[in-house]
Amino acid sequence: MKITAPKILLLELVIILYGNIIKDVIPSLSIIMFFPDLLNMIVLVFIFKKMRKVNKYQKWIVFIICSLLCYDFIRGVFSKTDFVLLLWGIRNQYRFFIFLLGCIFFLKEKDLIKIEKIFQHCFVINVFAVTIDFLLGYTRDYCGGTFGIGHNCNSCAMMFMCIVCTYTVYMWLKKLFTIKKLLFVLICSLYWATIAEIKAFYIWFLLIILGGVVFCNASVNKKIKIIVMCTIGMVSAVFMLSKIFPEQIEYILKYGLIGYAKGINAGIYGFGRTTAIKIANERMFKNNPLYILFGIGTGNAEFLDIGSIKLYSSFYNSYKDFGYSAIFYAFIYIERGFLGLGVYLIIFFKSMVIALRNTKKEKVANNIAVDYQSVCMPVLIILICIYDSSLRISSAGYLAFFMLSVPYWINNSNFPQASDSANLEKIG
Repeated sequence: MKITAPKILLLELVIILYGNIIKDVIPSLSIIMFFPDLLNMIVLVFIFKKMRKVNKYQKWIVFIICSLLCYDFIRGVFSKTDFVLLLWGIRNQYRFFIFLLGCIFFLKEKDLIKIEKIFQHCFVINVFAVTIDFLLGYTRDYCGGTFGIGHNCNSCAMMFMCIVCTYTVYMWLKKLFTIKKLLFVLICSLYWATIAEIKAFYIWFLLIILGGVVFCNASVNKKIKIIVMCTIGMVSAVFMLSKIFPEQIEYILKYGLIGYAKGINAGIYGFGRTTAIKIANERMFKNNPLYILFGIGTGNAEFLDIGSIKLYSSFYNSYKDFGYSAIFYAFIYIERGFLGLGVYLIIFFKSMVIALRNTKKEKVANNIAVDYQSVCMPVLIILICIYDSSLRISSAGYLAFFMLSVPYWINNSNFPQASDSANLEKIG
């Protein structure tokens, strides 16, 4: 059997979807969550083999990522970054870039059917899994179904729900899914978000529905139906939340969902989701323009805490109480300044632009629905970058960057791919 890049990428997705629960239930198997790192090294070999055959739509993102990597190493040398922390910082972020490039280079339209089935089966399994978690007393941040029962497992679960919901909504609006399937996914997603107390998902849920109503070319009747269903679903979810976690509904009623998203987990000096850049400039950078533009360097704000291995940067020891490590965009800004934020935004928006262009060229209804989903997902991903740190330290990063890759390969007729003939038998 040939070992091909698409097979490895699909295996990585399966590990991301089910590996966390194995790690949490059987701690001795925690190493399973490092398997994607090893698989990424194999994918990287495939990428190098195919580098001469990339098309113009792939070259630009290779250039962006390679340029950022060169910058990180050069900056690390000049800033005398601890080499272990530099490598750890690069691992935390570039594993997702490698996965992104692998998906862009090697996945084809035919792989979408396999991925759809993998995600759909995982969603159904999780409806039962989170119910069992809840009945066993695992609630709030510990109710993650197949994404684990460890702290913050919800970040990956939330990304997964966003992907499944956007896909289902757009497929229904394009008349490819029945209303029964739509209702099943929407009801189960709100149910999952409620018993796991993922209140932020309520915001993403509203944005998903809004995106479908605004962007998708569907009948007015369908749009009215989904607005009514969304309203009933949200009212029911909030009512259910008030019964299970009454103190949380009191907080939401007092500050609103936006107030909740802005204020929770704020660090000292009010460092939080909407104030991170301002306070970082004043308190950490002392308004130094070089730090503001380029940051302090990858690895210099890092920390490594795995079992008996503990290594903390001097910056982390000085500023950990600000809580910057809990917010992805704040971490990127501190280490790379506006340069780093700009690179990520370019990658996010480029994916959205390609998806928008695909919607005008594509004629297959299934692909059009996926293209509309690919327009919506970068917006949600940007908001999640502001919301938490899952795109740096969580498996959610793999799911997010997988979605960013989709516009590049879902429309093969619009973006011709080089032949994927690379396999391990030919390496060397």
